[in-house]
Amino acid sequence: MKRFFSIILLLTFLFMGNTSFAYDESRLPTREDYNKLVEEGVLGESVTYEQFYELQKESLELEEQLGDDWEKITITRANASSYRILGGDIFVTNGRISSGLIGHAGIAINSQEILSTRKGDIPRTKSLQYWIKNYVNASDKLWLNVYRYKYSTDALKAARWAEKTYKGSSARYRIDGDFSNTSYTYCSKIVWQAYRYGIPKTDIGYPPKAAGFYAPISPLKLSHYINPTSLAKAFR
Repeated sequence: MKRFFSIILLLTFLFMGNTSFAYDESRLPTREDYNKLVEEGVLGESVTYEQFYELQKESLELEEQLGDDWEKITITRANASSYRILGGDIFVTNGRISSGLIGHAGIAINSQEILSTRKGDIPRTKSLQYWIKNYVNASDKLWLNVYRYKYSTDALKAARWAEKTYKGSSARYRIDGDFSNTSYTYCSKIVWQAYRYGIPKTDIGYPPKAAGFYAPISPLKLSHYINPTSLAKAFR
C-alpha cells in the first residue's frame, strides 16, 4: 500500500511539472498578419516573422500564467480608489487593444498619471480608473496587474525619465527592438527604457537577438526583465 501511494505521488508530481498553460492557437500571427503590420508601419522591418511569432506565442503562455497571479494579492474594482499609486509602478494587462501586441503596459509617472501609448497614437497619460474601466473585465477574463520595483527611490527615477522623455512627446507608434531610439516607441518599450536609462548602473535585461537585432519586448514579460519587482495589486 505504501508503495502504491508513493507511485501515485510521483505520477502527480510529474504531471504537474509538465503541465503547460493552454491558449488559443488561432491568436498566433500568420505571415499575412505579420506582413500587414509591417506594411502599416506598426511593426519595424528589423523584426523577423520568427521573432514576432515567438513573441506572441510566449505572450499567450504568459497571459494564462499571469492571470492566475490574482491568488497572491487581489482587490476588487469597487475599492480600486483606495489603492495608492507610486511613481514607477508598472501596469500590465491582457486587455485587448488594437496594437499588434498581446497585452498592454504603462508606467506611473506620479500618483495620478499612467503613461503609455498605443497604435496610431502618441504617448499619453491616463488615470487608474481609466485603465480599470477599459482593461478589466471578469467575464472576458481581462485583468490588470500592478508590479512595484523594490527600490522606491530608483522607481521614481524611472518615472521621471519616462515623464521627461515621453510626456508631451510626438513619438510615433512602432514595435521594434531599437531600444536607444525615442522617436518611435510602443507601450512596453517606454516602461523598459524608463528603468534601463532612468536608473544609473541598473542591470535591466535585454530580450534575445536575431540577425543582430533585439526582439521587441512583450508587455506581459516586463516583470521578467525589470527586477527586483513584485506584484503589488491585481484587478479582476
